[in-house]
Amino acid sequence: VLFYVGVALVMLAFAVISHTDRQLRAPLTIVAAIGLIAFVGWDFVFPAPEGSPFRYVAVSSLVVGCLYSLGAAGVLRSRHRSPLRKVLGAGFSALALCFFARTYASLAHGMTVFTPSVLQSLTVLMMLLATIIGGVGFVLLAHEESDQAIRIAATTDPLTGLANRRRFDEV
Repeated sequence: VLFYVGVALVMLAFAVISHTDRQLRAPLTIVAAIGLIAFVGWDFVFPAPEGSPFRYVAVSSLVVGCLYSLGAAGVLRSRHRSPLRKVLGAGFSALALCFFARTYASLAHGMTVFTPSVLQSLTVLMMLLATIIGGVGFVLLAHEESDQAIRIAATTDPLTGLANRRRFDEV
């Protein structure tokens, strides 16, 4: 459950820096809340006599896949199109696909957290890469946003919003 909240907050941070947080705040919150309720209440709604740990893998993988899908949409729908945003969006999309594949594998083959498989190894590797790339990507996006703000401040009159002499000389 803490992992859901963490992924939702990271995706919200990327949405804030991409200026798409207004569109994504509610969906991210809804998906995380549904995941929390489903994860905690699964055995109450569908009790299994012998226990079914694969269901927890399915629910958590589905929720995290949806969160990464929303994060990819937020980064890719930004008003500024840059190669960095495209790479981050593709990375979040790949993570979402990996978690959706894990959902399918857990439901179809009864995969649990400790089932040895290539998909499990790939998921752990993708989560490690997501942590590294996400942290570095967030810093680079923040730098990109601040550069854009400085560029606008240097070439625009703050009172009228018109281009100043510096912008005139550039054009």
